[in-house]
Amino acid sequence: MLSEAVEKINNNIKCLKYEVKSIKKFNADVSQISLIQSQIQQLRHLISDCDTEKLPLTQSSQFIKCLKHEVKLLKEQYHYIPTFIKDIQHLKHRIHKLNKKVFYSKQSDENDLDYSIIQYDPSTDKRIQSLENSIHQILSRLNNNLPNVQQVFVDLPRTRGVNLVFRGMPVHPNCS
Repeated sequence: MLSEAVEKINNNIKCLKYEVKSIKKFNADVSQISLIQSQIQQLRHLISDCDTEKLPLTQSSQFIKCLKHEVKLLKEQYHYIPTFIKDIQHLKHRIHKLNKKVFYSKQSDENDLDYSIIQYDPSTDKRIQSLENSIHQILSRLNNNLPNVQQVFVDLPRTRGVNLVFRGMPVHPNCS
């Protein structure tokens, strides 16, 4: 019965390792993943180094439970990031295209007044503003879904790029 319990713990460790690898794909906080990986490694050593009679199964089971909780938290926290980044990139691309249109319209204004009147669409500026607002809404959704986002910098077309800065995630109280 004890060897079955050890086998079960080993299977749980394998599952946790797989979960951590899948979290890495979402660019989660590296220190948090490293912490989970080191905890998994400690548990693996505990199982392999101890005599089966001395193996604290209840403690190991609790440890695995905490690790599973940590992985679940990480998955919930970072699940939204790829979607939001993709949305933001799409919106920024559209803003760039609209800005380009405005720029060429204004340039043509200097060269040929009649041409610019036909080409320039005053609603373009409003559409750009609307897209910028959409980016802010996406980022506020990101902040609501990810309480551990420390800061979100939105650099609109005039200042270029979007950067997300994350801090370490809290450890579950039962895991300390």
